[in-house]
Amino acid sequence: MLKVAICDDEQKDIDIAEKCILEYSFKHNLDIECANYRTGQELLDKMESGEHYDFFVFDVEMEKEDGIYIASIIRKRYDKNAIIIFVSNYPGHMGRSFSVHAYNYIQKPLKYIELEQVLSQVLREIRDMEFNKLIVPAADGERVVNIPDIMYIETSRKFQKSVDIHSAKEIIQVTGNLKKWFNLLKDKRFVYSFKGYIVNIDHIVTLRGGELVLDNNEIIPLSRKYEEEVRKSLINTVISDMGSIRG
Repeated sequence: MLKVAICDDEQKDIDIAEKCILEYSFKHNLDIECANYRTGQELLDKMESGEHYDFFVFDVEMEKEDGIYIASIIRKRYDKNAIIIFVSNYPGHMGRSFSVHAYNYIQKPLKYIELEQVLSQVLREIRDMEFNKLIVPAADGERVVNIPDIMYIETSRKFQKSVDIHSAKEIIQVTGNLKKWFNLLKDKRFVYSFKGYIVNIDHIVTLRGGELVLDNNEIIPLSRKYEEEVRKSLINTVISDMGSIRG
């Protein structure tokens, strides 16, 4: 089942969005559940309690809140890869929506034919994301890890034949040597940065003498042996992303 959060201060607009989504789910034989919120704070409180949504439909301009600001909090605190669709009466907000990497921007009044195209794209994106998950044997049982959320992996300093998987939220200690995990992830934008370290290229913010600064301000070592490869991977990633945007 897919779960979508609809956030709009106008009940009639919530009803229209929910009707379109449920019509899409019926037409395409999908199980989609809608959770409706009249305020962004109500949605944030629900997510704080551990609720997860596969994608979001947001009004940009609500009576007491800015939908783009609420979306930015969701990205920072709860789901870096959140799929966010904005709807608005004001096309002038489109530029601002890109600041939180909006998936799409649809002008009100919402029409089924427009949302249908976007939802089909969203479903393909969600399926692709499913291929970016790993099941890892952690100390407390098997864990599902979202690969894009992994910042780096290092050889464990406490346990032999183990590594520590570092994400923004937690550190998971799992069995296996670093070479094994690199072979699993080398096609997922991971490279060696130092003996005992592999890093996710997407989380590197700054490369400077002998170290890498990640997007959570954490610093990991960079050796001369791997510096050229890290630089090359960063450049290739930027070029590839630019090509995707043009396409």
